[in-house]
Amino acid sequence: FFYCLRHHHDNGVCLKNIGDCLSFRDLIHYQFSLSVVILYHDRQIHHCDLETMNNLIRGFQKSRLIAHRPNTQISLNLPTRTLSTTSAPPSLQETRGPSALEKANLPLLTPGHAIGILQSHGSAANNKNLLRRSDFVALCQSSRPGKTKDAKVIATALREFKRCNNFILHEEGARAAVEGMMRSMIPNYKVVFGKLRLEGCAFVLERILERETGLYFSVGVDVVDGVLEEVKKGINELVERGVDVRVFGNGSVETGDGEEAGGKEGDEVDLSDEQQLVKKSMELAQGVTKLLIERRSLPENNMKKRARRAYKKLIQVNDGPAMSTLALASEISIMVGGPDQARENVISPFEGAWWTKKWTSGVDQAIIDAIAEAEKKQEEERVAAAAAAAEAQAAAEEEAIQDVNTDANAGETEESTDNREESSHDEPKK
Repeated sequence: FFYCLRHHHDNGVCLKNIGDCLSFRDLIHYQFSLSVVILYHDRQIHHCDLETMNNLIRGFQKSRLIAHRPNTQISLNLPTRTLSTTSAPPSLQETRGPSALEKANLPLLTPGHAIGILQSHGSAANNKNLLRRSDFVALCQSSRPGKTKDAKVIATALREFKRCNNFILHEEGARAAVEGMMRSMIPNYKVVFGKLRLEGCAFVLERILERETGLYFSVGVDVVDGVLEEVKKGINELVERGVDVRVFGNGSVETGDGEEAGGKEGDEVDLSDEQQLVKKSMELAQGVTKLLIERRSLPENNMKKRARRAYKKLIQVNDGPAMSTLALASEISIMVGGPDQARENVISPFEGAWWTKKWTSGVDQAIIDAIAEAEKKQEEERVAAAAAAAEAQAAAEEEAIQDVNTDANAGETEESTDNREESSHDEPKK
């Protein structure tokens, strides 16, 4: 960004506004009254005569001009080519009025109180005043641990401010929203079991997948990784409690003999609440991974002009899933649905995206090795289960044969006894 430049030196050269000379249209969004320093090809310009300025203006299209931080005053000394930066005097500092929450000055700020004040501030009665990003961050940071109502208030604020106030969620606000919802959805007990943790993670992942909240446009990959870490932790906690988390993607569960019950269409299997929650968490983790892949694929290129303009206005972060994201999603899929789920719903969509071969080196080898190891282990379990089932069937057949032989022997014994009795009756008495 180019700031309004106001400086002068001993030679009397004064350029009031370099932005006007360069016709930089984004200057209208800012109000600058402070000085800046300009970097030309990553080198500071310590002397700035008229010829140098003309060269900068001519090479604007082919050069990189980077502005220095604001709120500083620049003084130039040409003979020694030194640069000194001092704090701007109070008269030059930007005047900023109090925000809506600062005016309210509440003794105790909660998301419920904050959303009420901001709704009133941005209502039609107040000419739909714009909402400050700092107020939204304060709303999210005021969420209390273990209060699920606060998380729902944050989700409501995301939807309403985006729909009614044209609020564009930035990356800092998305991070604060996710952290606030996670803090409120997870109870603050001394010991938190996996079910409650997974419920909170599922709520947050659903809000990310929901386009109306705007988290799709601004949530960072590291924030998603944090939520997936909590999902993995919750599943491990359920495993420690003895819950069978091997729930397959088609709604079936693994039985004791290594087969899948309810895998066919029309079959119904009663899953426990924990198993249904684990299955839902796996599907949400896979859905968020696919969402990040879609966001990185530049979907605006396939949109019409108006939709593209609206999309580019809202998008703040267009990063795709990192290798850590793929690793977490693969581990969750392997623990719940097996390696087939990880390969089909995590690795294949990533490898199928057009940008992975251009901008990345492919999936990390450690992830592929983990899936291959899981497949090998699953195959060994299937072979062992099949051998155990064959052995059990052979034992059952042998037992059935023994029962038949026993019945046959018993029948022969009874028949011989009857023959003896008949022969004894037929003999004449002496």
